[in-house]
Amino acid sequence: MEPIVSGTTTERIIRTSLVFLVLAGFALYYFRDGYYGYPNANLREFLASLGIADHPAPPIDPTLTMQRAGELAGELRGRPFAQVQKSLGPPGLAHENQRCYFGPASRLCLTLTGDLVTEAAVAQPTHSEADLRAQKGVGWLLALIATAFGVQLVRVLATRVSLTDAGLRIRGHSLIPFEALTGIRADRYMKSGWLELDFVREGQPASVRLDNYVIREFRPIIEKICEHRGFTNPLPPRPQEPAGENPNIAGLDERRH
Repeated sequence: MEPIVSGTTTERIIRTSLVFLVLAGFALYYFRDGYYGYPNANLREFLASLGIADHPAPPIDPTLTMQRAGELAGELRGRPFAQVQKSLGPPGLAHENQRCYFGPASRLCLTLTGDLVTEAAVAQPTHSEADLRAQKGVGWLLALIATAFGVQLVRVLATRVSLTDAGLRIRGHSLIPFEALTGIRADRYMKSGWLELDFVREGQPASVRLDNYVIREFRPIIEKICEHRGFTNPLPPRPQEPAGENPNIAGLDERRH
């Protein structure tokens, strides 16, 4: 007998790939907003409020939260700015007599008189820290689901079913010898596109499901099994074939999921 080796169907690959790509795409979209888009939009908003919208974007300090900015504002008033720089580092922006530090969703601007910090103002932009956390959270959730579908996609691509003189081998299952096959049950085939192949293993009855959505060479494999074991072929005839037997299902197409 000429061996039949089958992967999975194109439809199954396309469907699984599309779901994976859509989920991964949305995860990247939310990550972009949470980690880059919203912080950069906040930064442009801060610069516009200072009247310098065209100024090159200053660096963002990811540790400068609204809570920390508020605490620093109370601590830094009355201190020499040279001392402030030792603890906070250089400001992200030096504009006139202001020295500003920027967080992803916060701004701390120090007003200097000479070298002395006389005012410290904290501002929150349109996109708050809660907004950033929400975007990141949704991104990670979608990334987790996308990863699961990525694993499923690998499994789909690895699908292998082969029929040789030795019998039927399904990836992940032991070989089922021809002589162990006892029958085919196809009562769910027209509705669901799958059938049950019964066999005996170590003296015990067992069965395995064969699905025309999963196995690309589904029909040739079933036909060859029926021919080799003398089973009645439960599949509807091919379009070019006469109805012959199976009058109740003659002319009907095989169901595809």
